[in-house]
Amino acid sequence: MNSRGFTLTEALLALVIIGFLSGLIILPSAVFTNKTNWNQTMLTVRDTIQRARNLARTHGQCVTLFIAPTTMTVTGYTMTPPLASPNPCIALPAASSVYSPTFQPGVTLVPFDLENPLVFLPSGGTDLLNATAKMQVLQSGNSRSYSVNPVLGQIVESVP
Repeated sequence: MNSRGFTLTEALLALVIIGFLSGLIILPSAVFTNKTNWNQTMLTVRDTIQRARNLARTHGQCVTLFIAPTTMTVTGYTMTPPLASPNPCIALPAASSVYSPTFQPGVTLVPFDLENPLVFLPSGGTDLLNATAKMQVLQSGNSRSYSVNPVLGQIVESVP
């Protein structure tokens, strides 16, 4: 007697093969998603530091970059008259926040080691004279450090 169709064993074997192949496809996509989230975080951190520096230079004002464990906030300040203080950014009331990016859950920001908030001067450098400010970003076992040159405000990214 000829019958059409698959036996139960053949059907189960096909399901096992399909499940195995699906697992091979899904696992790399999860790794790819984590790597994409990490890369997006790094771009956001670098862009935020760069935005604070550029805002200070283009608007000729002092700009602070405050870093908390899960947020970064860029705020502009109105300058005092040039001769009123050797540092035109001291003791001025903050304007409203200019920019505060959103990060993925699980991102931890370690604030700048020398001062927080970091102050960018209208020249684009920082108010730290000769000291380089460093901060870290941590996420899912990954780590990246950023340093800001005090004279030019140049940003250097490094993997510890």
